[in-house]
Amino acid sequence: MFDVTINVKYISPSRIFILDMEVSVCLQTGRCDMNKLLDGTRITVPICNFTTGFNIEDFSLNNWTSSNGISDLLEMSQLQVDGLFEDLGIARFYQGCTSASGHDTDKCDSGLLISTNGVNCYFEVSCTNVTCCVDLPALNTSIIINLDILPCELKAILTVGKFQRRISLVNMEDVKSLMLSLGGFVKSRVNIRDLSHEQSYLVDFSIDVCTESNKPCISSIKVFENAILPKATCNWSGDDYNNSKLLITNNQ
Repeated sequence: MFDVTINVKYISPSRIFILDMEVSVCLQTGRCDMNKLLDGTRITVPICNFTTGFNIEDFSLNNWTSSNGISDLLEMSQLQVDGLFEDLGIARFYQGCTSASGHDTDKCDSGLLISTNGVNCYFEVSCTNVTCCVDLPALNTSIIINLDILPCELKAILTVGKFQRRISLVNMEDVKSLMLSLGGFVKSRVNIRDLSHEQSYLVDFSIDVCTESNKPCISSIKVFENAILPKATCNWSGDDYNNSKLLITNNQ
């Protein structure tokens, strides 16, 4: 009965989307009424700021709870936490987690990782893929953070909740750095140096949890500090070669 057609074209140099949208309403008689809702509509793509601070100027969690009639942080309901994340502009990027481990770390140095009451980190499918579940005790919730360094695809991906940023690891003559801030509330920083002769990376990986714009963060966690992470062995005659060749071409 309803048919919606959308065409999207991206103009890279101008950072513009061009949208066409048609809606057809067809009745049982076989006759259709077509309505063009968008015709060459231009939408400017916003410039992403991965290091942004709080969405609310001079944000204070204490002031926010007070103005919302919350006397005890520990008694905040999930609905109130959701409201806080909406006000901070991070609700759509939030993803919780459980501090469960038990992953296979036989091939990795699990002593590199931290496991405390507030943070639990573990290796995933490789020794350069680590996931941390970070408790946010003031809000009675947690958030997932993942660092995935892919030596065979020559890239690194940092994910905070559902917010993701990636960088190329092509031509690593200097340290490659990544910084990702989830609305100023949770921040993560990564420095990666290539130790090509040792088939490893030298990695710094930190996480900060902040609740006040003008005060130090309530939690600062160093997951890795000058940690040596072994690279996976790459199959340069197969898919790994094709993936890296594509990345090199795109970064020239």
